[in-house]
Amino acid sequence: MTIVSKAHEEFRSILENEEEKELTRYIDLCVVWKRKLTGEVIYKGGGRWDRVTNNWSPDPPKEGKIIYLTETQYEPAVKAAYWMQEFKAGRARDFFSMFLYGNRAAGKTFLASVLLFTLVIEFPKMMGSPTIAWQVSSSHSTRDELDRNIQDLFPFKGDWYTYREHPKHEYRFVNGAVLVNVSADDAESLKRGRVDFVLFNEAQKVGGRVAVHGIGRVKDKGGFALFTSNPPTNRKSEWIYNLWDAYCDARTKGITFPIQFVNMDAKFNENIDALVSTQIDDMIRIIDPINASADIEGLIKPVGARAYWSWDKVKHIKECPKTGDITENLTRRKEGQAFKYVAGADFQFFPHNAGTIYKVFGTIDKPILWAVDEILVDESDEDDLLDAIEDLGYTYKDILWIGDASGDWQSGTHKKESRDSYSVFRSRKWNIIPPQKKKTKIGKSAKNPPIEQRVRLINKLLDDGQLFVDPNCKKLALALKECKLAPTRSGYGSKPEGIYAHITDTVGYAAWFTVPTPMSKVKPGLPGIIIPPLTADQQFEKFINGVKGKI
Repeated sequence: MTIVSKAHEEFRSILENEEEKELTRYIDLCVVWKRKLTGEVIYKGGGRWDRVTNNWSPDPPKEGKIIYLTETQYEPAVKAAYWMQEFKAGRARDFFSMFLYGNRAAGKTFLASVLLFTLVIEFPKMMGSPTIAWQVSSSHSTRDELDRNIQDLFPFKGDWYTYREHPKHEYRFVNGAVLVNVSADDAESLKRGRVDFVLFNEAQKVGGRVAVHGIGRVKDKGGFALFTSNPPTNRKSEWIYNLWDAYCDARTKGITFPIQFVNMDAKFNENIDALVSTQIDDMIRIIDPINASADIEGLIKPVGARAYWSWDKVKHIKECPKTGDITENLTRRKEGQAFKYVAGADFQFFPHNAGTIYKVFGTIDKPILWAVDEILVDESDEDDLLDAIEDLGYTYKDILWIGDASGDWQSGTHKKESRDSYSVFRSRKWNIIPPQKKKTKIGKSAKNPPIEQRVRLINKLLDDGQLFVDPNCKKLALALKECKLAPTRSGYGSKPEGIYAHITDTVGYAAWFTVPTPMSKVKPGLPGIIIPPLTADQQFEKFINGVKGKI
């Protein structure tokens, strides 16, 4: 029998331990994003991790996790890949955050989990310190969704990472990075020190202070913030609209914005039933027409009841074309005299007299109104308004005015001793007519079309690409964005209210005159407002009839 000395046994044990360490020294931490439609590799993150040097090995990984992304996930993935590429190369990035928004079931949270996990794998250290990442959730249920995503997408618990619920809900990665679940219940609690990468899931459920405190320390090491959200529909989430509005302003001006907004559409989600989805959309349009654009199309709109819910500054603020103007042809056919412009006017001493001036494009049957100028004169009369118009270089030969019909029998001051608005215009040779001709023998003057119908007409023109605003008409653009609705006296409908109602009234007057058959565009049943509410039985019957028509 061979006798092995104790020293030899200890030496052999050391060798075996070293061999075992060498065998487990490396672990492949690799994530690959692929475009499902084409197989294109969008990004490859991570590599082979060396547990001994606590760094990446120069040797390539032999294994990895491949994530296939749909078409709606492709654009945001490309943007995120660009950020990681530039960060890795040490180059400046022109954005530090990305906002994934859109309708429900678009795969926003799924993609966000992929992005955050990849960031933690790809960048285990930030300026020499272990990476710290947060998943911020509004509730336990949303936190559980994030945890399920990680465990389903990356089922490598015990190898790539460990997870423990107490005292913190946190993931500790083999590369030293830490990912912590954080509650949004207390915004002040997010002032807890450094964070490198942060995800705010379902951001529409948290207040703006949560976002402010959460991203405040991303600046320490130049990290990245990620948001997912359905469009905001209440005051708590209005901060999202304000942020998005600033982003749109930057795009309009052609400048960069530090947050990239990317719309994701559920129609590309292969895991939902398209027919049932369409049927549900029909029901939503009936039950909640004003918010239907948020729930169905995923569009970010102003929060609260706005008169011009179809307004979208990105779509509707455009420079006026140089060719294709049919204004003179249209006015000649309608009024027997050619004018270079059509304009709307509203007469109010306080807060202001208002006018908006338009060119008309398209065709006589389907005209396109393009606002090219605006005039607001505070605490003024009609002469003050005309003075301002003439100061801009316009003459009475240039413009056909479509004025508030009440201007045919009263002034903007509403005083009996004052001349009516139309008389002031005509005394200075300006041409002015009401939006529609007098229909009955009762009274001496025509009436304005009902305000409810004018509002619906403007929204329909916006929807149909028949109304645009030149960038220099800043006050009109702001009014179309901000003008709110107030209930009518009858309680069955609503109308524009506040300071923005006057300039937007001028749009309705000009539009009513220009569109050949405006009533055909404002038939009851269009989304938004202003018709008596249906009973539950009527709503259901309407929905069923609509479905039958599609089968």
